[in-house]
Amino acid sequence: MKKRWWIALVAVIVVVCLAYAGISVWQRVSAGRAAAQAVGAETAVVTRGTLQVTVGASGSLSPEDEVSLSFQSGGQVAEVLVEVGDAVQAGDVLARLDDTAARQAVAEAELAVQQAQVNLDSTRIEAQSGLAQANVDAAQASYTEASVMAAHTGDQLTSTRVSLAEAQDQVVTAQENYDQAWDPARDWELNVPFRKSALENERDATRRALQSAQYNLQVAQAAYNLAVAGVSDSSVESARAQVLNAQVTVDKQPLQIQQLEAALSQAQLQLESARRTLEGMTLVAPVGETVTALNIKAGEMAAGGTAMVLSNLTTLVVDINLDETDVVSASVGQEAIVTVDALSNAQITGTVASIAPVAQVQSGVVLYPVRVRLSPTDLPVRAGMTADAQIVTASRENVLIVPLRAIQSANGQSFVLRQVAGGQGGPSGGPGTVSGFERVPVTLGLTNDTDVEITSGLSEGDVVSVVAVPTQNNQGGGFGPFRIFGGGGG
Repeated sequence: MKKRWWIALVAVIVVVCLAYAGISVWQRVSAGRAAAQAVGAETAVVTRGTLQVTVGASGSLSPEDEVSLSFQSGGQVAEVLVEVGDAVQAGDVLARLDDTAARQAVAEAELAVQQAQVNLDSTRIEAQSGLAQANVDAAQASYTEASVMAAHTGDQLTSTRVSLAEAQDQVVTAQENYDQAWDPARDWELNVPFRKSALENERDATRRALQSAQYNLQVAQAAYNLAVAGVSDSSVESARAQVLNAQVTVDKQPLQIQQLEAALSQAQLQLESARRTLEGMTLVAPVGETVTALNIKAGEMAAGGTAMVLSNLTTLVVDINLDETDVVSASVGQEAIVTVDALSNAQITGTVASIAPVAQVQSGVVLYPVRVRLSPTDLPVRAGMTADAQIVTASRENVLIVPLRAIQSANGQSFVLRQVAGGQGGPSGGPGTVSGFERVPVTLGLTNDTDVEITSGLSEGDVVSVVAVPTQNNQGGGFGPFRIFGGGGG
């Protein structure tokens, strides 16, 4: 009887233990299934790679270098030699205005320069030859002569009277000899060979003698008339005035040369201006680029605005605006990743070319213009396309990376739920543990908007949960509260 009681007691204890174990197992399975349903919705594999932190914004592609060309003066467009899309070389003629009047102005300016040069050269030659000084000397001599003649009027009158009488006698004698030689009665001698030559020589000699005597008489008469009239004070003053005038001419020569030099310089400036005007009527490419805008047509009037635009399409940029919290981490020379809306999944590398030193306030928001220069690419990108530029402000290579949503935090400690060996997150749970996941503390590194670097706690290839799940409590029956980690790492 007593033995049966012990057997019954043992049986009851066994049943109770089995019941308790069953209930515990059922609770763990239920909790595991619930956790598996939460965990198994999404998992991620710990990978090794490069983690980047970026800041950026959207903009549109544009040429880095553009040149707007315009005519220096207005006029009618004579010809346009390019079209939009044409590639031109530096020095190529792009368009011309009607330059007929401008060419005429250049020709007239050239003639003016030539005339000014001739005037200057002739004055310099005259100054160098001493002709003006010679005129001074001659005038001085005339003045001296007039003064002497005025002082010796009486002697000159007697002398000139005698000379006049002698000249008159010479004319009479020469006339008589001439009449005798040219007497018609002697013409018969012309028919006699040995007399003809003599007569002709005689007649020629008498003719010349008569002409000489008559000239001498005129000179003597003039000298006598001057002596009779005397050299008056007015004649002396006139000679003196000529001396003064000749000296003034000499004194003015340096100033005259300076004036002519100035006139030549002025003419040359006018010529240069005319040539610039002519050159400005031809539009020439200053650099080798592509015509991207054309605002003129042959026959139209050019009003002085932009005639055409040349753009360097080999180097494109995207201009974006960063707010004051993002711009502090950006610097010139940093790498950038550019994506173009028209080219899905295509990435183009770039470099930060410039950051504005002064902000622009737009709708109350402080923004800093930033220019990103694209690297050469074979992708069919074009100016005007919408693009997104992400500037790489920090980067680490060959690090362990997990999604940021996998990080949780409790009591100041970051951790993840890692799938245990043989465990399978999913609706049905799996072997290994009840839930198939274990809590693993981790140390965080660099963090961006989607991923985080793991510096310790995980290995490459580990599988972690990326959804929020309850954590197991200290009693092992159920899970306490937790939160998803949202901080950044350095």
